[in-house]
Amino acid sequence: MALTADRRFRIIAILAEHKGYVSAEELCRRIEGVSRRTIRSDIDALCVTFAIESRTGPHGGYRLVATDPVPIQCASMLQAVKAHLDQTGGCDGYDAALMEHTIRLLYANAKHG
Repeated sequence: MALTADRRFRIIAILAEHKGYVSAEELCRRIEGVSRRTIRSDIDALCVTFAIESRTGPHGGYRLVATDPVPIQCASMLQAVKAHLDQTGGCDGYDAALMEHTIRLLYANAKHG
C-alpha cells in the first residue's frame, strides 16, 4: 500500500506544479515504471479526495482545480493529504519535504487560481 500512496502523492505533487493540464504520458514519464492504466486508476482514486479535472484531446490531461474561492489554510491541506495517505495505508515512507512543497503549491494555486 505504501508504494501506491507514495505514487498518488507524487501525482498530486506534479499536478500542483502546473497551472494547466498534465497528460497521462507526462505523468508516466515523471513516475517511472507506471502505465497509463495505473495513472488513470490512481486519478480515479484521488478524485474522491481532491478536485481533479480531466480533458481529452491533444492538449488534454489532468489538473487540480480550486473548488473554494476562499484561500485554504496550509494546515488544512496538510491534514487532507495526510488523511488520504492514512486511508490508503500509505503514510510509511512519504517524503515530508515533498509533502510540504506540494501543500505550498496547492495553497498558492488555490489563492491565485
